[in-house]
Amino acid sequence: GWVRYVIMMKSERKESNLREQREHLEAAEEKIESLESQLQTLKNQNAQLKSRVSELEGSAGAAVDNGNMIKGLKRDNKQQRERADDAEGALVQLYECLELIFRQMVAGLRNKVS
Repeated sequence: GWVRYVIMMKSERKESNLREQREHLEAAEEKIESLESQLQTLKNQNAQLKSRVSELEGSAGAAVDNGNMIKGLKRDNKQQRERADDAEGALVQLYECLELIFRQMVAGLRNKVS
């Protein structure tokens, strides 16, 4: 009876150890599944962030393009104003010439009349 008792105690201890190991394994598997889920969530968030960064880079590029376009328009506007000033000066000179010609014509008519 004594030997059988010792063998039975050893086998119960082995079963108990096996049960504990199985429980540890199951807990480890659950933890692994949880970590895999967290990893997938992080991967998804990372993909969203990369997409957002690309959008922002595109917006920044568009802003730079807009800034360059505005500079170009300002430069064009300045050139247009300079041309308008030049044209205005030419018109003033033309007006002065016409006024001189008109006065000479009036003076010529006066001379013919008198």
